[in-house]
Amino acid sequence: MKTTPNLDSSAIHQLVYVAVNTDVHITKKNVRVYLTNTLCIRNVSVDQPIIVNQVEYFDAEGDPIRKYLEHPVELRPFQSIWLIVNGNEGPTGTGTNFIVDWAAMQPVPQPIIESMMAGSYSQTGLSFKSETVVVKEWIRGKESKVCVGETGRGQ
Repeated sequence: MKTTPNLDSSAIHQLVYVAVNTDVHITKKNVRVYLTNTLCIRNVSVDQPIIVNQVEYFDAEGDPIRKYLEHPVELRPFQSIWLIVNGNEGPTGTGTNFIVDWAAMQPVPQPIIESMMAGSYSQTGLSFKSETVVVKEWIRGKESKVCVGETGRGQ
C-alpha cells in the first residue's frame, strides 16, 4: 500500500477526464448494444513510478457512481492497471466518464490513460477507444493553466 504523495512537492499532479460509452443504439432496429469498458492506466516512464491516487466513475448527469481504489496505487515503470465496467450494470448511455487523479514525485512522461469499449450484436463486433482530457494540473503544488481542448495521448 502506498500513501498519497505530498501533492505540494510532487513534480506533477493531474486530474484526467476519460470519456466512456456504456451502450450504443443501432437505430435501424432500435436495439441497444451494451459495451464493456476497460479503463487502462499505463506508466510509460522508463525509470520513475507514478501514483494513481483515485479513480472515480460518474454518470451522464455528473453524479459520482463509484470510487475504484481503496488506497493509492504505485505503478512502477512500464506497469499498467485496468478497471472494468460492464455496460449492463448500472447507469448506461453516452456521457458517463472517469476522473483519474495521478501524481509523480519526479518529472515523468504523461501516462497513457484510455478506455476501450467493446460489445457485440448478432455476429457484429463493435469496439471504440475514448479520448482523454487533462482538466486540472499542478506542477510542484502550483496549479498550471491547462489549454482548453488539449487532449491526452492515445487518440
